[in-house]
Amino acid sequence: MKAFLQDYCVASLDHSVSRGYLDGLEHMLARLNPSSDLVQAVKVVALAGFAHKHERPDILDLSKMLIVDNSRSAWTAHHARKSPLRKENGTHSRGVSAILSTDRSPFDILTGAQVFQLGNPLHLNPAQLQDSRHFGILCAPSSGATVQTLDSLLVKSRPIFQMAEELLSNSREISADELSQFRADVMLLMRQFAEWPANQPEKWSPTTVGFVHQSHEELQGTIYWPGQVHAYFDLYVSGVWNAYRKARLLFLDRVVRCMIRLGFGEEQWLWGRFHSEVRELAVDVAASVPFHLTATAEKPLQIPHTATATAATAGISVGGLLLPHPLCVASTLSIVPPELRIYFKGCLVWIGQHMGIGQAALLAKDPKSVPYSFIKDGHVLVWAGMLIQPQAS
Repeated sequence: MKAFLQDYCVASLDHSVSRGYLDGLEHMLARLNPSSDLVQAVKVVALAGFAHKHERPDILDLSKMLIVDNSRSAWTAHHARKSPLRKENGTHSRGVSAILSTDRSPFDILTGAQVFQLGNPLHLNPAQLQDSRHFGILCAPSSGATVQTLDSLLVKSRPIFQMAEELLSNSREISADELSQFRADVMLLMRQFAEWPANQPEKWSPTTVGFVHQSHEELQGTIYWPGQVHAYFDLYVSGVWNAYRKARLLFLDRVVRCMIRLGFGEEQWLWGRFHSEVRELAVDVAASVPFHLTATAEKPLQIPHTATATAATAGISVGGLLLPHPLCVASTLSIVPPELRIYFKGCLVWIGQHMGIGQAALLAKDPKSVPYSFIKDGHVLVWAGMLIQPQAS
């Protein structure tokens, strides 16, 4: 269990700034029976991570057998009518399966959405969340009521995305009044997305810790991109920043596509503004990658100082766990420059090869072939890890 805690948990150094990741898990494990599903799953993940990083197929085979056994146990508990933990067990087993599986997985993980439910006491009402600017998980815990959380922006974006899809698919006739309201909603959300970075606490600001001087041609096949390298307060903070960048990239992509659909393709000044924003967001994701993928407790991150010193050693696995979904989005949107899309896809391959996060390899290969339920499982597992907090003493 110690290996898992070191590899997948981020203990917050300041709980007013960061939630950490799985920060309360050590206390939770100490109270459980060693034979419990959660304790066994921790052992499975630790074994699989060690096997991938040290190229030990024998240990990897052992971890796969243990995953199958543990999944069957949790699946049985999920269906046991009298079990008070059936939701938690179903959530846990499917989450572990979705993140660690490969395209040669010996067990069914592609129907996980049917059982992937959070058995936690937070019954979130989307309407209430949209009305509350300061409630959320994706924010500094000390954020005041004047700060709009990323959570509320994501909820506000849902109806706009739905309208955009209807507009792009011609699924129904959209009235002039609806288009006018859609335009107003888009402009408001665009302004709120643009204001979000400036409203974050000072300790959340990315810090430039180095510079990569090689060209992107020289860096092909590595996890580095030319330009600044950023470090953050911790991986939770960096993870929230990349969730923001991913959401804003998706939003800008829909706006651009709708503009083309509505015949605004000649607005060159507006195109220049959009493409500048998109490139800045994508480059900032790239600047965070070394921090996510090479950071350890002993060393903040690795930066290449010469043209030949571009090989990187994988850091703690949680860094790779928090990155695949932003990388996948950035690698598939046509508004992102082609050379950056290629780079992001290469990072997904690297995460799958060196950090044991099988979902990253699947997303790199062909994201359109990965069922939405599978993506959803991974999202919820990452999100749930932010909910686990140490108990107050």
